[in-house]
Amino acid sequence: MKKFFMSLLFFTLFISGCNEGNENNVKFNGESENWEGSYSANISGSSENGEYIFRYKNAREETIIKNLKIVINDGEITLNESEYKGGVLIYLHLVRGA
Repeated sequence: MKKFFMSLLFFTLFISGCNEGNENNVKFNGESENWEGSYSANISGSSENGEYIFRYKNAREETIIKNLKIVINDGEITLNESEYKGGVLIYLHLVRGA
């Protein structure tokens, strides 16, 4: 009887690990002296729905940042703004696989 329950437990764990319907949530954070950044995403199968948030630490509502350039994944995504008003930049990112 004990072998049966152990086999059932192993089989259940194996089947649940192979389910492609699993969703994973990830979050990455980082900061420097003047900036904070984060990326959070929901990954399901071959699609990824994410959000980048960058915040200038010393910004006020009327802050204007000139020549803002953000490079993500070695240039895969590049954001360029000659003038950006405010201290928080949010970029939504959606990837759908084959």
